[in-house]
Amino acid sequence: MTEYQTFDIEGHTLVALQLNPDATGKPVILVHGITGNIAAWQFNPLPFILEQGPCTSLSLPGHFPAAFPSRFQQEQLTVEMLARIMAKAICRMVGEQPVTLIGRSTGGFAALNIAAHYPEMVSRIVSIAGFAHGRWIGFLGFQQRLVRMGKAGRILFKAFYHLTGASPGVFRRVLHYYANGSNDMYTDSDSVQVIELNLFNYRNLDLDAMAQYFLVMPEMDISSLLPQIRVPTLAIAGDRDQTVPPDESRKITSLVPNAELTLIPGVGHLSFFECPHEYQARLSSWLQKTR
Repeated sequence: MTEYQTFDIEGHTLVALQLNPDATGKPVILVHGITGNIAAWQFNPLPFILEQGPCTSLSLPGHFPAAFPSRFQQEQLTVEMLARIMAKAICRMVGEQPVTLIGRSTGGFAALNIAAHYPEMVSRIVSIAGFAHGRWIGFLGFQQRLVRMGKAGRILFKAFYHLTGASPGVFRRVLHYYANGSNDMYTDSDSVQVIELNLFNYRNLDLDAMAQYFLVMPEMDISSLLPQIRVPTLAIAGDRDQTVPPDESRKITSLVPNAELTLIPGVGHLSFFECPHEYQARLSSWLQKTR
């Protein structure tokens, strides 16, 4: 049975999963994307990440098995709240040690946000298809517009998630919308098991909490905070991303003083699935260089 660490922080339940609890070195915190979960990093994590130090997968607030406080209102979902709650969870895990933050999509946003508000906590950042401004395009952008249509829109939003979680086959098919026409995403057994592992938590998402994220994220913009980040930062993305525009990664590297951009050609939002060998080579090289 998987053993999670659970933290009660200002009424929020945050959950973390230690991937290599016996490792030594500087801690690494891994953050998933919107509607994702800590299981995203659990199965067969990349060896070169595990070699960096103790690695922990941390939930975004409100993402199962994490949970918002009861009676949580969307007005409480702010840039400052996300940074504060996640920073407190990290402090509970590692104390005052600076950490490497690695985040995918909204997890990349969260990593940048924490570093901008609490610079002393962070030694390096990796933003994978991340962003500074949460106004999405494509499928996620459509869902953002949907929840803004009122009650009917929210009903359709929830129906979509019930449908996409109906079976592993439907779930895999929907993931293709985030890729750039890749036919190689599910050719190895690891990818299949990752999807099955994530599907359980996906089915248990609090859809009211997810609707709050989709309502609020278009108004969240940390661009003005990025120049405060001074640690080595990597923005890695596919140049055909139809969910988070690649210009968001370009913006990050233009505003963060010590940032490096790497765009993978022909790849969409799921570079780690679509082009795993090149993705791993670029990320591994940067982590080794900045170690």
